[in-house]
Amino acid sequence: MRFGEKERAPGIELGEGPVSRRRFLGGLVSVSALALFAPASLLAATREERVLSFLHTHTHERLSVPYFADGDYLREGLVRLEHLLRDHRTGDEHPIDPHLFDLLYSLRQATGTKTPFRFGDAVAIWASTSASYIAA
Repeated sequence: MRFGEKERAPGIELGEGPVSRRRFLGGLVSVSALALFAPASLLAATREERVLSFLHTHTHERLSVPYFADGDYLREGLVRLEHLLRDHRTGDEHPIDPHLFDLLYSLRQATGTKTPFRFGDAVAIWASTSASYIAA
């Protein structure tokens, strides 16, 4: 690296050169949009077991759980997912639309990844913080 040049983070080589974060996120949004517009009946009609894996970056909890099998959502799996996706500061749990899990499952299938989804609970924290500001 010469003086004055900015150091670039290494990219993923895919034949055309490194993939920028913007290009990667754009592709991710495209895949998500396709899954979003896919008829829910197509996803729900399949009878295969669907498993999602998560890693909570704040609590270091890990979960790999089937949430759908034999053409129906599994209540136990959904309850365990909602518990993991709680606000870790307050313990508040909220119902989550199972179709969100279908989108994540479709994303996992489209990308072929086996690694767990990593998340912190920024959305839950934002919601509880916003609620406290509104109440004040």
